[in-house]
Amino acid sequence: MGNDNSLSTTLNLDEAKSEKILKQQMANLQKKLQNMLRIGLNVTVDKNALEQQVRKMNSSFDKIYHEQLVTVKLDMKKKTVQSDIEQFMNSNSKMSDDLKAKFIVLKKEIDKVDDTNSLITLKNQLSDLKNETLITGQAGKSFGDIFKNAMSKLSNLKIKEKIISQVKDSIEELRGIDTILTDIGKTSNYTKNQLKQLGDSSFETASTYGKKASDYLSKVQKMANSGYTGNQGKDLAEQSLLAQTAGNMSAETADNYILALNAAYKFNGEAKKLNEVLDGQTNIATHNNISLNNMAEAMSTIGTAASGYRVSVEELSAMIGTIGSVTHNTGSEIGNSVNSILSNLQSTDSPEILDTLNAVNVSMTEIVNGSEQLRDPISILRDLSDAYNQLGETDSLKGEILANIGGNDQANELSALLENMNTFNQMLTDYTGGSGSAMEAAMSTADSWEGSLNRLSNTWTDTVGNFVNSDAIISGINALNSLLEMINKLTDALGPINSLALAGGLFAGIKNVGRVKMFTLIKYADSNKFSYQR
Repeated sequence: MGNDNSLSTTLNLDEAKSEKILKQQMANLQKKLQNMLRIGLNVTVDKNALEQQVRKMNSSFDKIYHEQLVTVKLDMKKKTVQSDIEQFMNSNSKMSDDLKAKFIVLKKEIDKVDDTNSLITLKNQLSDLKNETLITGQAGKSFGDIFKNAMSKLSNLKIKEKIISQVKDSIEELRGIDTILTDIGKTSNYTKNQLKQLGDSSFETASTYGKKASDYLSKVQKMANSGYTGNQGKDLAEQSLLAQTAGNMSAETADNYILALNAAYKFNGEAKKLNEVLDGQTNIATHNNISLNNMAEAMSTIGTAASGYRVSVEELSAMIGTIGSVTHNTGSEIGNSVNSILSNLQSTDSPEILDTLNAVNVSMTEIVNGSEQLRDPISILRDLSDAYNQLGETDSLKGEILANIGGNDQANELSALLENMNTFNQMLTDYTGGSGSAMEAAMSTADSWEGSLNRLSNTWTDTVGNFVNSDAIISGINALNSLLEMINKLTDALGPINSLALAGGLFAGIKNVGRVKMFTLIKYADSNKFSYQR
């Protein structure tokens, strides 16, 4: 530090630098600032202005650190996936050169990834590639053994009867889908061809989240009724499906959550902005004692009012999370509490509230460009928290703060905020580092027993839909009914290459549920040979 009263410091942010070291550097910087204030120079120091600059600098350092932390975590995840690829290749050295090349290309693509969602997509591709390796017999297993064993198990499960039953259920599901599509057509500007494309794509979209096609289409219908059609309506419906799956919430809660969030912060139906909030709140729920379902209910209750009070969606998320993790209230209760507290912190016509704030030297207003203006409620809360926690446990002023500003019904909620501002700040950090969290949580749920059954249901319904019409339905059911009898003959009649082709078609529906392509088995009349066609 020279005679010009300047101060400088350098923070080296790299992967090896720990949070503890960064905090130590911050502490050293603060000590330097304190020493500066003690030096007997003929310089007038505005302590408040200096402290404000320090807070801004702390905020900037925190932002830089957490951005670096997100990058480091992503790099670690990438290395884990690449290590998985190497181990799988080493364990299955008998795979073909073509498959080896695919694994190598995938590993290189992972190197280029710079966001969590892209990495999740590549991890799914890796899972598919592993399945392909196993299914095609390129992982050191005998395909004939795999195929015959699978067919034997299917026979023992009386699969013929179950196929017929499932086809009947699928037809009922198709009728329901047709009804939903008809209603969507009445309330939107979809053309007949667009409705058909929407119906066709609904199976794959819904299967991604372990839901039925009708679940997804019901959300498209909800969005259309709310004025969002076309691609925008489909994107909003998919965000609702993502929220429902990630937060294990009801369809109604997820729909209301997405629509309320979109309206409150004027996202204009932009799915990317909604997804960023969903990621941030999912990450808060994952790392703290509050459910995403409660956060969604609270957002639906308070969202529009909070944005009117100049509270950002990040701050609102941390506020909801802090109160919820301490009080364990329901989502709607948390939302009502937040609304009441924010309203009181902006109530300039309440002498009781103003006197209480003045008693602890906290102002509800500030001078900006020569005129008095309301401060934003989060800034007031931060100052009030500092003052509140400096009071003694028996100081009656603590009770006055809770009673006058929190009110009779919200005292506990206000106390949770004032006493846990560190938790509030940590949740802001959790929100910032939430990229990809919602999809990761949704995939965990989608891979559950229920999600797998829904994907299988979509596969059957989509497959039945490929041949259901007035002329073909009876013959289609009969064809499925005799499928096992044909397979028993096929196992012995087909050579190795044809067996491989057949199994690839059969198992594609299991491996890529929701994306099934119809296959046809044709037995030549004059021989024991069969052919496989798409």
